[in-house]
Amino acid sequence: MDSSLLQRCSKRFVRMQRRVVCSYVCPDERFSSARYQKRTEKLRSPQDLGPPPQELALQSNRMSPLGIAMLYASDNAETALRETVSDSGTYVVGEFRTRRDAIILDLTQLLPVPSIFELATDQAAYTARRSRSFLHYIADAISLPIAKDHAVHVEYLPTQVVTEYVRGYQLVNNSMVDGIRYRSSVHPGHASIVLFATQENLCTAGKKQGLLAHNERWLQLCGYHEHRIGKEQIRNWKRQDVR
Repeated sequence: MDSSLLQRCSKRFVRMQRRVVCSYVCPDERFSSARYQKRTEKLRSPQDLGPPPQELALQSNRMSPLGIAMLYASDNAETALRETVSDSGTYVVGEFRTRRDAIILDLTQLLPVPSIFELATDQAAYTARRSRSFLHYIADAISLPIAKDHAVHVEYLPTQVVTEYVRGYQLVNNSMVDGIRYRSSVHPGHASIVLFATQENLCTAGKKQGLLAHNERWLQLCGYHEHRIGKEQIRNWKRQDVR
């Protein structure tokens, strides 16, 4: 990992605790996550539509390297499909909710970077400018379009390093961050989210949910819908992205 980037993360996140950059996601909020469905498959269960098993986390993504499972989701079904679809076919969109309040680093609601003209007389503005510039840099990097293939992309390394730091960072109240919300690169005006959840955090039907299980199994599948996506739909989305 890039040690200089980790040092920058450490300094900025210490300051971030004094500013409103994290928000709570309540159990009423829903997230949509899309999966490609092969002809021989019927994706229906939380395990099918949620974060993959560790051994099947085979794709390097903008925030997770090979072997690290997370759930990539979006604010609605269309955004989830746009983020996922690479070719025509059948896709299943699962709708998830959290069973407890989740702490999210929200990169869609960042405060503006102070003007350089404020720096000469205001030390606080100088400090805020450095911290906010860093967050805006990360927000822009995370929101860049990603290649939908199985290659290892070194350009993801900076955002993967930052995500790993956030995932293991302990806030002042000893809580941990549960995910990062960011601007969608393919659906302007909408947002996507990565939740630091594995299959161990999925609610499983038929199992008793005690207090410990409630805290550990905090991600619940509420429903799912199949979508048949054709080439014309994909072209329409791309034309809208260009605008």
